[in-house]
Amino acid sequence: MDFHITPEIARIHAHICGDGSIYISRYKRNHRVRNDWTILYYNSCPELISEFIDDFKIAFNRKSQYRKKYIEVRVSGTKHIIQNLEIPFKSSYNWFIPDFIFNAKDSIVVNWIRAYFDDEACVSKDRYEIKVSSINIFGLNQICRLLSRLEIKSKIRGPYKNKNSNNSFWVLVIPKEFLKIYDNKIGFLHPEKIVRMEEKLVRLA
Repeated sequence: MDFHITPEIARIHAHICGDGSIYISRYKRNHRVRNDWTILYYNSCPELISEFIDDFKIAFNRKSQYRKKYIEVRVSGTKHIIQNLEIPFKSSYNWFIPDFIFNAKDSIVVNWIRAYFDDEACVSKDRYEIKVSSINIFGLNQICRLLSRLEIKSKIRGPYKNKNSNNSFWVLVIPKEFLKIYDNKIGFLHPEKIVRMEEKLVRLA
């Protein structure tokens, strides 16, 4: 990686692992076929969209294109960035947390988890727990290890069968005993998840 890891870069990486994707298109220029590497981020939450756009500007001095109709942020010409973030062939099955984030200081880890959980986690309606579902058991195990480093206990349940496909999935769970610690150390930016967490913590008090 040829750039210094920052909270902005950690959040960008996490959002791509969460609600993001990598798209490679081909085009012709000067009679040669070239590839255009594009980062896409989809989210209906204005706060998360704004953060992603701001983070890209701060981290890489790159402008993003926001297409409101598709609730999508698009950044083209990003091959060098994608390769340095170690996500050239990202999919729901194979995303992972690279060493430059996994071995970084706690503030970087906190920003990665917070951004990923803003995309993928839910504060359970009927239980006192935070849940993250994924078909990527390796990635979930990495998150468990990072949470443990922050003294937040979690466990993985599953595998479960998806009713609409043959894929198995797992669920990472943070139990109620660690909700307050999670809220104090990591928290959310997503307004609805903030409200749901506050409601749970009030009932637990």
